[in-house]
Amino acid sequence: MSDTIKQLPEAIIVSTSLREGLSGTHQEHWNTDRVPGASHLSVGDFLTQQGGVFVKNYGTGNSATTSIRGGSAGHTRVLWNGLPLEQPMLGQMDFSLLPLAIADEVHILYGGNSAGWGSGAVSGVIQVNNRPDFEDHRLQVNLEQGSFGLWQGNASAGYGTAKWLARTRIFWQQAANDFPYRIRPDLPKKMLEHAFTRQSGAYQEGYIQLNKHQQLAVYGWYQQANREIPPTTQQTLSEASQDDQSLRTAAHWTLWSERTVLHVRAGVYRENLIYQDPRAGEQSTSHFWTVAGEGTWQWHITPHQRLEAGITETWHQAATNAYLATRQQWRIAPFLGYRLTLDDFEILGVLREEVVDGQARATTPSLSLQWQPDGIFQLYGQVARNYRLPTLNDLYWQPGGNPELLPETGWGQEFSMSLQNRNDHFQWKSSLTAFSRQIKNWILWSPLPGQSIWSPQNLSRVWSRGLEIRGQASRSYGKMRFTGDLSYHLTWSTNEIAQTKPLLLAKSQLVYVPRHLAVASLHWQWRNWGIQYRQLFTSDVNTLNAGTLRSYSLGNIIVDYKLSARHTPATGFVRINNLWNVSYRSVEYRPMPGRHYALGIHLEMNLKNKNI
Repeated sequence: MSDTIKQLPEAIIVSTSLREGLSGTHQEHWNTDRVPGASHLSVGDFLTQQGGVFVKNYGTGNSATTSIRGGSAGHTRVLWNGLPLEQPMLGQMDFSLLPLAIADEVHILYGGNSAGWGSGAVSGVIQVNNRPDFEDHRLQVNLEQGSFGLWQGNASAGYGTAKWLARTRIFWQQAANDFPYRIRPDLPKKMLEHAFTRQSGAYQEGYIQLNKHQQLAVYGWYQQANREIPPTTQQTLSEASQDDQSLRTAAHWTLWSERTVLHVRAGVYRENLIYQDPRAGEQSTSHFWTVAGEGTWQWHITPHQRLEAGITETWHQAATNAYLATRQQWRIAPFLGYRLTLDDFEILGVLREEVVDGQARATTPSLSLQWQPDGIFQLYGQVARNYRLPTLNDLYWQPGGNPELLPETGWGQEFSMSLQNRNDHFQWKSSLTAFSRQIKNWILWSPLPGQSIWSPQNLSRVWSRGLEIRGQASRSYGKMRFTGDLSYHLTWSTNEIAQTKPLLLAKSQLVYVPRHLAVASLHWQWRNWGIQYRQLFTSDVNTLNAGTLRSYSLGNIIVDYKLSARHTPATGFVRINNLWNVSYRSVEYRPMPGRHYALGIHLEMNLKNKNI
């Protein structure tokens, strides 16, 4: 991603913060319209297929959280066009509720980025972004039908002029998820019951060129989900369910001159969650508001120097049965960044101070370096201090909440080298990354001394370190093209202080952190045909109650065909997941489906073509 001011048709300007594309960290970027069948996926499913990020999946259609480089779910920052998306009570994102249909691009920054993006950006940042294309006036429709009662679809339409653009997207999905599974190989098959899921929503975006130096963007996003929670392999029956509803709005305003850019963005979210379990006599209703804002000012001091000053503000209000009273939290974080770019060398420094309810809680600097002497070889690295604030549940849940908790803090380092080369017919690139991160005051829930009440405490220290190897090659033979990808992630993430409750041995791998992750893919294209095969491997993981979940390797394949038509091009595809019908779990006691398929079609129509 470029970090310069970009000239678009009719002087439309988009300015990228110098925090995006930090020069010292590894990054991955996808344009969603270039991935066959991707618009039907949640971001959680998409990340699972890409590899490199471990997705802790509680079952098809149910909660999905991430672990990047040995961090917890709360150590991944999630941004929607630069504004935070995490649920404030848990401090994490349920990626099954984040549809890829709303995004034009997905961007992952690996490693610590708290100086740039604040609390929670400890192990990585996942960004879902929209990018205005004022020449895109298409109607797009995607439909898919698959195994276990899956039906889903989405549609988008954009229209405008050189001065304004409006785009509307709608999406829906439902599935019975009634797949067969075995609790043990020696036991007969069972059918998963009470697992129906339904999601739907609408997304509106608009862009206005106010004058030659101002642009306004507005967004609205409504979504609802109804999910039956199936029984675990330890239960015979479940009547539990969860309903989620959210309304998110945001506005972005940009003012620029020849050497400065002023950018202000603000969002207001209203979210509701209702959990019911009649068999257990439980019902919990949670409501929360989030108001998030950020203002930044960039100054291009010289062609080689940039300065950015900014401030972020976040206000949370949450009410739930377990809080006894409505709780609020106010965060303010000023930051300052400086980037120096020379012929083959780049340095970036960022400093942030986080203030919570009037009290300074964390000071986080980062320093990133990059050296690229030619177009083939590159060295880059980073040293950064990172932090995660306690969640509202950590502070206020009753019984057990602890208002005296300290933030999790620590230093992280990473170093990478990469090689790449390209010509008209053959391109390749590879990279090697080593990283290390130590976090103190790690928050764990444990029994209070002499009591049966569990309470969060700053009990542990965690050391995460590892290696990442990535490679990609692409070769053309006339109208035929082969592309291969390979990545391997080795992660040690160990608890450095022994605990009795929960039982954690010193130097033991954290729960739900696989030591080995690997993915290999091959993509073949010829004329209008495309075939992509992907094999993913996840090593065994420790769990809280079930000992160790065994490793598994999954194969997925997708075949697509593009029908060229003058006004209404179409693409059809068939996708088979878990091709080799592997029995596996990614969460203890939660079965996952065997081999399953989906058939889909993508249709387009140009709304400005007068001949239609």
